[in-house]
This record gives sequence, structure tokens and C-alpha cells, in this order.
Amino acid sequence: MIYEKIDEFIMYGVNKAVHAWNWITGGTKADLANILSTIGAVTGSTGFVLDGMVDGRPYSMAGFPLLILISHVLQQVNSKVETLESRALEKEAKDFEVEKDKIQYEKAGYALPCMAAGFQFMGDASEDSYSPLPLVNIALLLTGASCHVMRADYLPPRKNALSRAKDSLVDVVKSYSKKPAPVESR
Repeated sequence: MIYEKIDEFIMYGVNKAVHAWNWITGGTKADLANILSTIGAVTGSTGFVLDGMVDGRPYSMAGFPLLILISHVLQQVNSKVETLESRALEKEAKDFEVEKDKIQYEKAGYALPCMAAGFQFMGDASEDSYSPLPLVNIALLLTGASCHVMRADYLPPRKNALSRAKDSLVDVVKSYSKKPAPVESR
């Protein structure tokens, strides 16, 4: 009961964010999810690389290709889900595969932030050593957010807000353009 209310509240906010993203940029939810996933992978990879360089733990650098690979695979799945969802909506139906994937997105969307919280509490609190945990935790939070974004309502791509504003302005200017004066006949 409480979980459903929390999930409903979170998804309300996510849907509003996806609608705003679509209205402003014209992009789809997969575009937004892929950007979040990319930023997460870069942030987390930076943490692992810095850990390997600063504290001399080269094994830590193994996290770099792992996060990039996970982000790549997630982006491929996001694009596939969006394509299937778009086709299903054209037929005014739901795709079973998409609905199955949304369950997985929901699980990952909550598991990744929980992992970040757990890592933060397990982290090394000593001040004399660099820890990649804050950057890795940001990566987990962003990737979790991208999973929630993929659960949002599908919105088709459209022109961005600036292009729509320019088109409207052009239409207004054309409607006020000089028109020939009517000639009276006697």
C-alpha cells in the first residue's frame, strides 16, 4: 500500500519531467533516459579512474569499461522499448514485451538508488584517501532515474519549443503581410 503510493508519487513527477522534456526539446523519453544513463556512466567511470590513478589501485579501473558497457546495453534496450511502444500505440494496443520491460525498469529504478545508499554507508570514511563512492553513487542514482524515465508515458518526438515559436511567429508575420488594397469599381 505504501509502496504503491510512493511509486505513484515518483512516477507522477517523472511523467511531468518527461512531458516538460518533450515540450521543450521535442525529444522522447528514451532520449532523456539515454542522456541520464550516459552522464551516469561518465560520472561513475571518472570515479573509478580517479581511484585507480590517485590511490594507485589499478583494479579499480575495471569499473570504467563495465559502466560504459552497462550504459551502452541499457541505451540499446531503451531504443528497442521505445520502438516497440511506438508501434503498439500506432495500433492502439500495448506491447507485452514493453510491459515486461517496464517491470524490470521499476525493479532497477529502485534497486540502484538503494545500492548507492548502501555503498555510501559502507564506504571508507578516512580523509587521507580518495574514495570513488560519491561519483559511483551519483552514477547509480542517474541510472536509476533513467529506468524510471523509461516507465513514463510514451510521447512521440516533435519540434522543440524554439522551432515551434519561430513557426508561429512566421505565421503571424505572414498573416499581417501587405495585402493589396481592394479596388472599387464604379
